[in-house]
Formats: sequence, structure tokens, C-alpha cells
Amino acid sequence: MTKSILIGYMVGTPDSGIDKYIINFIQTIYKNDIKIGILTNKKTEFLMDLQNQYKFEIHEIPSLKRPVSQVKEVMKIIKENNYNITYFNVSEASNILGLLAAWLSKAEKRIVHSHSSSTDTKTLKEKIRYVVHLFCKQFLYLFANRHVACSTKAACWLYPKKFVNKNKVDLVFNFIDTNKFKYSISSRKEMRESFGIDEDTLVLGHVANFFKVKN
Repeated sequence: MTKSILIGYMVGTPDSGIDKYIINFIQTIYKNDIKIGILTNKKTEFLMDLQNQYKFEIHEIPSLKRPVSQVKEVMKIIKENNYNITYFNVSEASNILGLLAAWLSKAEKRIVHSHSSSTDTKTLKEKIRYVVHLFCKQFLYLFANRHVACSTKAACWLYPKKFVNKNKVDLVFNFIDTNKFKYSISSRKEMRESFGIDEDTLVLGHVANFFKVKN
């Protein structure tokens, strides 16, 4: 039986952290005779370019604003394309609909992966999202048969604590290609020159988004 995997969700922009992670994942598996499908709310030019490179299918689905339509569409995609593995990389439990569709479709393997540990709750909209997350958190884990998180904190964010305490979650730490970050005299000089910074100036850099989840 040919292995086929449906992956959710990609935003469709080159600066999305989630997209970068999923691209790394695709780069790892796409040569292994595995049929790959991607779920997204919008088929962007960026995704189209990636599709030409890695030969995956792009499936455009309704947004969370149309929950019933999204569940029906994902179920249709799974059945028509015979996806036997579904993998959902989510930041909040409110992204439960694709996993629910996979459960209803009786997909053989239903993997959910937590890659976050908190969210902002400053505005009313953010507070409502947080309440919805807490509610969906009590059900999301039930629809998966494989539960993954990038840390214990991320596991406790997406799954009930009692579930985590029973060692039901596999911790898979984020991998980094350290070769990309090795010290390079030539790169240092080139970067300083591009910004007009002399050799004796101390430089402090920041490479993450200024969000609570990034500490």
C-alpha cells in the first residue's frame, strides 16, 4: 500500500514559522515515494512554486469561519485521495476541525503536533480565542492516535495535563541544521559592510517575532 500523507496547515508565505517547519518536513520525506498533500486556506504563488519543486498536492479548504464546510471538505479530500496518514501541526486547539475530519474519515494514522506554548490575551478577541482553545483542548487529543509536542510545555498547552502526565505524548525536539549557524569571518564581514557597521562596534541582534510565545 502506497503511503500518503495529508499535512495541515500551511499559511502560504515565506516568512511563516509554521510553513518553514513544514517545508523542512517535506524536504525530508518527499523523495521516499510518499504522496504528499497540503491543506491551506489560500493557494498562494509561494505554495505554487513549492509545489513545482516538491511535487505535492495543494488542497484549498474553507477557513475556521465556516467550520461545517471545512470538515466536509477535508473529509472529501481524505477519501478521494486515499490519504492514510494525516498530520496536523497546530498552535491552538481551536484548529481541531481537520483532525475531527480525519477521525470521521477513519484515517489510519492521525497525528497532531503541538508547536506552541501560549498565546497573547491582551484584546477581547484574543481572550475569546484563548477560551475557545481551552474548550477544544478537552477534545482535540481524543481524535488523534499519535500525539507529539516539541517540549513538555508545548504538550501541556495543547493536551490535558492528566493526559501528558500519563506519558501519552511523544516529545520530539525541534531539529536545527547547525552548519547554517557556524561562525564565518567572511559572512560577518559581508553583513557588517552591508549595514555600514565598523569592526569595533558591538552588535546585538534579535531573530524572533516580538510575541509572548517567543518569550
